[in-house]
Amino acid sequence: MSQRFARIALWSGLGSALLVTGYLLLNTTFMGYDDEGFVLISLRNYLSGLRLYDDVFSQYGPWPYVYHQILTTLGGGAPLTHNLGRAITLFHWVTTALLCGGIGWRLTRSHTAAAAAAIIVFGLTWQMTSEPSHPGSLISMLVAAAGLLMAVLPGAKKPVPVYAGLGAITALLVLTKINVGLLLAAGLGCFVLRHVAWPGRWRHLAWLGTAGLLALPWVLLGQQLHLGWAMTFAVQFTLCAAGLLWLDGARATARPLDVRTWGAAVLAAGLAGGAVCGWVMLRGTTLTALVQTVLINPVRMPGKFIVGMAWYPESTVLAVAGSLLVLKAGWELRRDPRLPLLTVRLIAALRLVIFVSFVLHVHEWPSYSGVFHFMAYCLPLLPVFVVPLESGRPATEPLARWGVASIALPQVLHAFPVAGSQLGWATFLCVPVLVAGTWETGRVLPSLLGASGRRLAQAGGVVLAVASCFLLGLLAQTGWERYTTSRSLDLPGATDIRLNGAAREPLRLLTLNASIHADLLVSRQGLYSYNLWSGVPTPTAQNATHWFWLLNEAQQREIIARLAATPRTAFIISHSIDQFLADHRIPVTGPMQDYLAGHYRELFRLGDFSFMVPTES
Repeated sequence: MSQRFARIALWSGLGSALLVTGYLLLNTTFMGYDDEGFVLISLRNYLSGLRLYDDVFSQYGPWPYVYHQILTTLGGGAPLTHNLGRAITLFHWVTTALLCGGIGWRLTRSHTAAAAAAIIVFGLTWQMTSEPSHPGSLISMLVAAAGLLMAVLPGAKKPVPVYAGLGAITALLVLTKINVGLLLAAGLGCFVLRHVAWPGRWRHLAWLGTAGLLALPWVLLGQQLHLGWAMTFAVQFTLCAAGLLWLDGARATARPLDVRTWGAAVLAAGLAGGAVCGWVMLRGTTLTALVQTVLINPVRMPGKFIVGMAWYPESTVLAVAGSLLVLKAGWELRRDPRLPLLTVRLIAALRLVIFVSFVLHVHEWPSYSGVFHFMAYCLPLLPVFVVPLESGRPATEPLARWGVASIALPQVLHAFPVAGSQLGWATFLCVPVLVAGTWETGRVLPSLLGASGRRLAQAGGVVLAVASCFLLGLLAQTGWERYTTSRSLDLPGATDIRLNGAAREPLRLLTLNASIHADLLVSRQGLYSYNLWSGVPTPTAQNATHWFWLLNEAQQREIIARLAATPRTAFIISHSIDQFLADHRIPVTGPMQDYLAGHYRELFRLGDFSFMVPTES
């Protein structure tokens, strides 16, 4: 009873700490590029009854819109504001971390390791604060749920519901952001093809999973492989995938999954996808617009807007060292399920070096450099943490770890084509695998070093717990300092947002001037929070961030016609975002840009912003 009470206290306390910390961080951040406003205005237009895609512009699939419709309906029809959107994001963020804690527990049976995994994932996904209401938080929660189901699947007594859950999640991800859904389908498909008991000649289907996983980066990055970072990305991914597949093939155990059960995933995916698509089509969305947005438009994205990622020379060294160790271990496991002592020591030593590096740099994790470093280092080392060091463990344990890794690896490609907030969302599922490998190392240390190994393992567990608590404390301290040194934005639907004067005053003054000077409001970079706060509408519901390439000429000319027919209009420009677009060679051209440049003059400039009004006014 006392142990049960301790577990309840641990997880309820951790959940509360994550909620408070997340609230402080979320509500003391506002990013100037305002993806938050873009997503909120499209959701609100859909909830008002307009047709998704035909009337309401969106880059995302229909599931986030149906999901928010369900939430607001259950909430009594409460309007979707910045406050509510951030509360929903906070729920997604904390749930993602706790689900990853559940994965950690399934892989280690240790609550200490599980709690550490939850906290590390929470810290790694701090980008949730940058883009509240963005589908990225919903995507992360679904991916984490899929990871937990994969951890459960090998030992599940009733695998049909598990497969059904994985199929439904895959469909919902496809109908949120198709690349993420297809990446999950690729990892899940590889696992199924390799680990079901296919009858007779059908066993050769396992090679399809192998070929598909290895081909992923070359297909996805194909047109960008002339760029150095893209080629490095493809090579690193391929080495990691080859390492995982090599280790998987080394196990001589029979494929434990019943071939008759995986069909539940296909059925559940079809039912979930059909229900979501059917619902938005009943509300007026045409099939043409749905197919165009979900299937066709995403193909255009990589050619228009690409932000590469940084790779470091040491990541290449780690990739080579890790690949050689995995190659050695896989070859030896084919001959004997018990690894030679030398191999165990080498792998344990490398894992411990990485663990010590994490502890020494834990303060960097909740930063831009931290998430870039994690991408550069976790990808080449992931297979090293999947190597089973212990013989005699139940076969389901290494299979569960391999299964989680098999869907975590494809998700890393989510960082393409824009290596921004997606870096954390793309890599967090690797964390429970790395924690599980580290924890396993602690279990084998006594057999390697005797009593001193036992003491070292105990000390490592304490260090992991302390480092995780330090990370959470650092995040909480940052949020509290921001909260106590800032003031409420005090704008409609955004009273929970607190900013300091330098960030707060321009937002309030631009909103005030929009409400005074305009009956229609536009912005060059899609800064739609000003529309929501001021109550001044946009010309149409075709509201895009980079409208100069996301909207076609007919859509732009419709906006121009509305502006020309309205005497009182205003136009907001962010000069720093203009510079960002110029730095990344993204052309701002088209009929709407020509109209705005020729028909508006600067009324005043406030820091980074210019407030423009018609030249004849």
